[in-house]
Amino acid sequence: DRLPGEDYYVENQYRKDVNSNVSTLIKSEMKPEPRPSSENPEDVAAASKAKSALGVIEDDVAEKRLKTRKGLYLALYGNAFRYNGFEYDAKNGTEQIPRFKYEDVEIAGMDICPECGTTVETNEKTPVECPECGDVMELVSQADSMPTKVEDGFDERTRGRNISYITGPLEMYGRSKCAELAHQPYLFWVRRLDAATVKHFRTKADVSGSSVGSMSNGDSDLSQYYIDVLSTLAGGPIEDTYSSTGERYYSEVEYAMCWVRPESFKGDTELKRKFPEGVQFEICNGNYIKDTAKNLSMDKCWTHYTYLLNPYSFWGDGMVDALPMQDQINETGSLLTRHLRFSTLGKKIYDQEMITPAWLSNNPGEEWIPANRQLEKSIRDAVFEVNPTPLSGDVGAWMMNQHQAMRDMTKAYDPFSRGANTPYSADVFQAEQAAGQFLPTIEYNQHSVITSCYQVLDLFRDNVTEERTQKFKDNTGRWSYEKFTGADLANGSFDIYI
Repeated sequence: DRLPGEDYYVENQYRKDVNSNVSTLIKSEMKPEPRPSSENPEDVAAASKAKSALGVIEDDVAEKRLKTRKGLYLALYGNAFRYNGFEYDAKNGTEQIPRFKYEDVEIAGMDICPECGTTVETNEKTPVECPECGDVMELVSQADSMPTKVEDGFDERTRGRNISYITGPLEMYGRSKCAELAHQPYLFWVRRLDAATVKHFRTKADVSGSSVGSMSNGDSDLSQYYIDVLSTLAGGPIEDTYSSTGERYYSEVEYAMCWVRPESFKGDTELKRKFPEGVQFEICNGNYIKDTAKNLSMDKCWTHYTYLLNPYSFWGDGMVDALPMQDQINETGSLLTRHLRFSTLGKKIYDQEMITPAWLSNNPGEEWIPANRQLEKSIRDAVFEVNPTPLSGDVGAWMMNQHQAMRDMTKAYDPFSRGANTPYSADVFQAEQAAGQFLPTIEYNQHSVITSCYQVLDLFRDNVTEERTQKFKDNTGRWSYEKFTGADLANGSFDIYI
């Protein structure tokens, strides 16, 4: 706690360790790679197209940014969620989709000559003479008509692309006792968004109950008013959670995307029949948005990552253990600064009978000051100097112990602490040791990385109809281009490995 008027100097070692651990998590995460499920040429081709499609998807969703944000949420909150979807938006342009219809197409019959074996196509219902030997041919199949799918022009459609978001536990709601995402009966993604934005993408949403971000009604409690104020501060602690603009006086709504599994339908047979895999729907200010219910389970679009596992809990822990030590570092720094400011200067004691306090001045230009000489005292006794108090050497040792304890708890690796003369091999070895401390985190999240890869590729396969291009360097160092569509991924089978 800080007393009124007390100096408080912060050395944010916590932020430095967070950045260090985020870097370690990014470098330690393995890259998923599609591989053919068998030696069949169809599977090999599908795996090659999937690998190229994965590169295009990573460019579309800015994968490096997502990894950085995911590492930050893991270090700070212990949990990160990734949402994968497919979005049709006018900003992506338009594409031409072929339109088809069915027409009856005449199929010719066939006659065969029993004498010479000659076959001819014919629309006659009776046998004809063989053009080779003149014998009467036998009827094999009669002429008929069959409905056939033929092209009937093109339709213009808004082009879509893969989208992915990383969010933290402050926006997610689920059952804490369910240890895995696959066992969650429901999952809610709740955000505070601008009413105009929600109305643009969801025209049937009721935004009439929207509230102004930095203004609260008189009936609301003080805590909600505090949250509303914080949500309007650009770069504030909960700006991403409660506001998307950071500007004041924007009308905001509470927008929720909800996934519910069949086990939470409470025996409703109609819901189970209509949504056997679960239902996704959207809510705005507590009101259901019409025509947004989809037969989509959370397994097809969500993955969950944790930093430090908690037994019997869905939620993981972040670097919260280091906060008390950061508080001690701040307190020690504050006390040390106050000592340097006030205790390292000597004190001067003067006799008020010989020197009047009003005569004292720190102006070096005033060389003379008057003094009242006393008969029983010498003028030399008017001033007495007290030497400064030296700081104990244990303080420096205690501060070093604090920083070491901080690194022990955060498991952060500081490459700058080893100096410029440190051998490269020793530095690499220590970096590998630091990365090895995150092995439980990397191994636990590996399945989520693979699942997320399957999700984005399935979305690409089911939705992308226009031709996409991936550029890469071949064995000769030249640039090559591979063209593909979502249908190419469906022509074979592939698996994802790390």
